[in-house]
Amino acid sequence: SSGINAEYGEKCDKCKQPITGAAVEALGKTFHADHFTCTSCNLLLNAGFNVHEGDQFCQKCYSAKFMPRCEGCSEAIDSLSEWVSALDKNWHKHCLVCTVCKCSLGGGGFFQSAGKPLCTVHSKNKI
Repeated sequence: SSGINAEYGEKCDKCKQPITGAAVEALGKTFHADHFTCTSCNLLLNAGFNVHEGDQFCQKCYSAKFMPRCEGCSEAIDSLSEWVSALDKNWHKHCLVCTVCKCSLGGGGFFQSAGKPLCTVHSKNKI
């Protein structure tokens, strides 16, 4: 929770200085209210955060560092994305397309050649 008053003598986990006034308690640690920031970019975390191995991250840094990447577009695959696993890789559903004609393959079967996805038509003329 945020906006609490720290106990007398409690120190900020970030700057190690005593806390007087408003503080944030999170992840078993206490911070000055303006020191609860992303471990990576130092963005003030006042609207939610993600945790990895006990450290706090903003959504942008968390996605960049820890989310799986789509083989098709290289963007992060987050928890709201529709995705598929194919050819031992992760894909946004809309990014799994035929290498030749770019038709969507995310909704059903497909073929492959040299690790590249192909539709039925183009599987006959393998690349």
